Amino acid sequence: MILVSEKNNNYVDFDWEKYRDNHPDLISKGFHTKEQLWWHYVYIGEKENYTFYSVHDIEVTNKCDINNINVFDEVTYDLHYPHLKMEGFLTKEQLFWHYSNIGIKRGYTFFHINQSACYSNKRKELEITQLSYSISNNALQSRQLVMHKPTIYYYIGHTCQDTIRTGIQIVSIYLAKEYINSYDKHNFEMIFVKWDNLQKAIVPCNPLEIHFFFNYNETNDVRETIVYTDYHPIHLNKARPLSNCKLFFPELTFVQYKTLPKDLNRYLSAHHLYSIFILYDIIPLVLPEYNIIYDDFKNYVYSNLLNANKIITISEFTKTEFLRYMKDNNQLPKLVSIKLPYQYRNKCLAKPSFSAIQDKVTILLPGTIEPRKQQILLMKLFIKFIKENPTINVELITFGNVVHVCKEDLENCIHQAEGKINYLGIIDNERLFHLYKNSTFLCFISKYEGYGFPISESLWHGMPVLTSSFGSMAEVASCGGCYCVDTTDETQIYDALNTLIKNPKIIEKLKNEINSSSFTTWNDYSKQVYHELTKYLPSI
Repeated sequence: MILVSEKNNNYVDFDWEKYRDNHPDLISKGFHTKEQLWWHYVYIGEKENYTFYSVHDIEVTNKCDINNINVFDEVTYDLHYPHLKMEGFLTKEQLFWHYSNIGIKRGYTFFHINQSACYSNKRKELEITQLSYSISNNALQSRQLVMHKPTIYYYIGHTCQDTIRTGIQIVSIYLAKEYINSYDKHNFEMIFVKWDNLQKAIVPCNPLEIHFFFNYNETNDVRETIVYTDYHPIHLNKARPLSNCKLFFPELTFVQYKTLPKDLNRYLSAHHLYSIFILYDIIPLVLPEYNIIYDDFKNYVYSNLLNANKIITISEFTKTEFLRYMKDNNQLPKLVSIKLPYQYRNKCLAKPSFSAIQDKVTILLPGTIEPRKQQILLMKLFIKFIKENPTINVELITFGNVVHVCKEDLENCIHQAEGKINYLGIIDNERLFHLYKNSTFLCFISKYEGYGFPISESLWHGMPVLTSSFGSMAEVASCGGCYCVDTTDETQIYDALNTLIKNPKIIEKLKNEINSSSFTTWNDYSKQVYHELTKYLPSI
């Protein structure tokens, strides 16, 4: 039992503003409202405000035959569950309280059920079934389970901990933002989860991980509507029966742990979990230069994708490629193609700007500089152009990471261009937004893509694109505003470059196409994915 001071021994009289002022760090952890701060006060609190009892009435078995704080091994407990530090469990008393009242149901048996406590920012209503429990006759009274709405477990295991923000992470983040921002319109609850490699189980993410997921390197602050506070593996949550849940994987599973795909497959199979995966591409399976990750990616495909209930591809091209690669497999999951949106993050659609006179032509060359995307080839053709046309005022701006095999070629191209190729390195979102706004056209001449984010992002900003006439790039470019050529042919690439630099009327024509096009948004995309996520989910 937790004893609190007489002044604050009930929710009605709780001086939440004073508690907030005395604990300014809680704001950054997502504790803003009276309900949230009361939850923190009751469930976490401070040593000086609480008496942490040894709780002789809690029986445990197996791992630690203890029922008092004196023999509690707080060091081992802390090492096993490092996330507790981020949630305010620092002292021996606090860790023992967590062990006794929340615990991790692994290695010992708890003879009471700790119902998950949730709170809502938007609805301003307390969703905590009981904020305290009573001890009677030296035994804990069982607490009534309240069944939750159908649940979508949204996997963010990599993005919630890593600073990498590739196209895959962008999809995961902005799709989640749409669901959070329209939470009241949905008939399900969304819980953000990750893989716990120690427990070999799916567990909820903590508030700091969720905050990092939404807001790292982003310009707008997003807070989760419901913060989940039961960190047991999801299969132990009796209030959310797995028959009423689905797992959604918008990111790759093999990036963090190479063993994860097989471990995850065992976990999903053991608990009969319904799973849906987004498939971005099968590049490592079809391009020899990616054989360094071929085995890991193939393991992911055969352990996770082929055992999923449904796969959502990001383009019709990716769906076709996957079916072609799996032509001899007669037991594929259901495949649905939902094309990614054109919207660039949370930015509003920008109309093309028309100018009669171009003082300078500025060409953008985005993306990780690697052989598949052919940036080095484009730079060499650009150098050829400026040597043949020395009086034309033109520059090429490239940015992104550089793979090792391209570093020397990049340096040589910059040197040969005599100041007309500018490499910016890795840039932030605002710098990228500025470049899109102030450049003439973008080049994206990749040999193979699952989608082609730079094409859609450029069109969203009203800027024409020189791109490939095949694969997913042709699919994205089909809305208009793109100058498409066979980018396996160097002559066609050079001719296209020459045409777009020297003919502003063609740029203007492409801008007119952009101006009359209709572009999908993250909201449009989220509605289509929502339809697939909620099919056959009980009560929806």
